[in-house]
Amino acid sequence: MCLQDKNRFSPTIEEISKTERILEKKIKLANIPLLNQGQGCPIIHKNLNSYRRQYFGYTADNGDRIIYVTFNWDKYTLFNRLQGIEKDNSEKWKREIQGVLDGCSNHWEIKVNLTKEELFDMEVNGSA
Repeated sequence: MCLQDKNRFSPTIEEISKTERILEKKIKLANIPLLNQGQGCPIIHKNLNSYRRQYFGYTADNGDRIIYVTFNWDKYTLFNRLQGIEKDNSEKWKREIQGVLDGCSNHWEIKVNLTKEELFDMEVNGSA
């Protein structure tokens, strides 16, 4: 997602906590299609605590405060490492949106409307 044309803000700890509460409460319903999940890929709502997150805030045109969240799998196994699959341990992910192609539900994103306490625009990576 491109955030260059958005009225951006850095989320506070309180806003991130609220984002997490909304996610915990509503992710199972938002995840009903189970897009690109199962058959070796995580079921998102059953593994919510297994992802490293990035939070980006912006204000929508109507004034609603939105948190755009990216999720990247953070529970790699020895088998994953032997396949050459492991997380980025550099500091880069703390400063830039981490874009990943493919990888099924190991990588996904969603927007959280803090004002309306709603989830929207959930996107799950595909599989190559």
